[in-house]
Amino acid sequence: MSLMGGAPDIAHEHAALAAFGLQPERTEPTILQIWPENMETVELFDFMRTQWNVAPAGGVVGLRYEALPVGFTACGIPLDRQPLALRGLQFMESAAIEHINRKK
Repeated sequence: MSLMGGAPDIAHEHAALAAFGLQPERTEPTILQIWPENMETVELFDFMRTQWNVAPAGGVVGLRYEALPVGFTACGIPLDRQPLALRGLQFMESAAIEHINRKK
């Protein structure tokens, strides 16, 4: 699900999971309210969703920071706001790593 695409296409997501023999964890979408001052960071985190480094044993170790310049550009984050967006991204990354690796 993309944060940029509006409402999620639940039927499409369920079909994609079913193609791999998986069942969705929940049937209702989660509605998030994001403060405007955090939107750039959330959009950057969403952009980076395919840029995870995974250890040989399967644990997630962090994001591929070499992809950040493309992310900053794609999300339209000006140079003067990139340090703040990066700090927010690192906060979200840390929470995501803890959550993902806890499930293993």
